[in-house]
Amino acid sequence: MAVRKRGKSWVIDYRANGKRYTRAVGPNKRDAIAAEGKIKAQIREGRFFLSANGSRRPRSGS
Repeated sequence: MAVRKRGKSWVIDYRANGKRYTRAVGPNKRDAIAAEGKIKAQIREGRFFLSANGSRRPRSGS
């Protein structure tokens, strides 16, 4: 998992269920780190699922 800045937004990059995901969080690094922690906990507890609206889509090319 990684937290990085892309342009003006902070992005989290992570793997779950054998796929790579990238999610833009916003302009605040603290929010990105918090979002990363939530995703880590969901993956660890087996509660990570894709939402119906596709908000967690696999990164293309991976």
